[in-house]
Amino acid sequence: MNLTITASGSGEWWNTLVKTSSQGDIFNSQWYLDALLNNYTIYKVTDNAGKILAGFCILEEASEVMALAPYPFTPYQGILFSKDVSEMPNHKKNGTEFQITQSIIEWARGGYQNFSMSLSPNFGDVRPFNWYAYGDLSAKRFTVKTRYTAYLELADFSLDQYLLTVRSVRRQEYKKNISLSYEDDQIDNFLENYKNTFIRQGIALSEFDLDLVESITRAALHNNAGILKKIVINNEAASSTLFLYDGNMGYYLFGANNPLYRSTGASTALMIRNIEELSKMGCKTLDFVGVNSPNRGDYKLSFNGVLKPYFQVNLEA
Repeated sequence: MNLTITASGSGEWWNTLVKTSSQGDIFNSQWYLDALLNNYTIYKVTDNAGKILAGFCILEEASEVMALAPYPFTPYQGILFSKDVSEMPNHKKNGTEFQITQSIIEWARGGYQNFSMSLSPNFGDVRPFNWYAYGDLSAKRFTVKTRYTAYLELADFSLDQYLLTVRSVRRQEYKKNISLSYEDDQIDNFLENYKNTFIRQGIALSEFDLDLVESITRAALHNNAGILKKIVINNEAASSTLFLYDGNMGYYLFGANNPLYRSTGASTALMIRNIEELSKMGCKTLDFVGVNSPNRGDYKLSFNGVLKPYFQVNLEA
């Protein structure tokens, strides 16, 4: 199978691919890419007949240099196989996906000095990266790093039944705060709370990161792809979150907590209220978007998500 890889504007083909590919997610949507404050190029992979088999977006640090994955607040951005490829019988699908991935690697090595992607949790076969330049002892090797997120299924969601599945301390925190007001938050208030959350931890966020959080938040709300909510105590936002959603999938992206109310369990109440809200909106699955640090990962997993591995692949220049 001869494949052609060409730079292409996003257009309807890209929107359709992101929506229908098993590897498609909100982080590849047009509005999200535009909100990242960075140059990017979208590429199309076609067969001899011009049929689209895959696509991918490359965020660029400089000319001919891929930005190191994962780009801030962008956990997955890699190869998206078309629905037609994903629906092939396994014996054909495996070989086709392998060849597409291998072709993208070989093509990229001719146009970029390095290679860096953070692949979707639904991208399973990393053998083309493990086997790159197989047998050539002098060649550089890909670093393939396993990371984890967690999925929570929301189909047929029942709050009462769900509460029985979470860690007991979370259930207690929720019930203690059940009467607190659950409201839309304002962007400026959320950003201030977000910055203070990291200051409390002794972490100084760069101006670029803060600008990026603001850009993503504003774009999500403008495109009806985000819910910015808060739990209120004493007329103050005790905890604030931004969840994204696209069709059947929800994503927990940003969280901020007022230090004065950190020990109240308000953040847990907000998390569960958001989960319930997403289920009402028709989301079938929630992605907690990373469980890769001990404390944060343990907190997210206490809401009964199922671990999902994904891979970051990197080849240095």
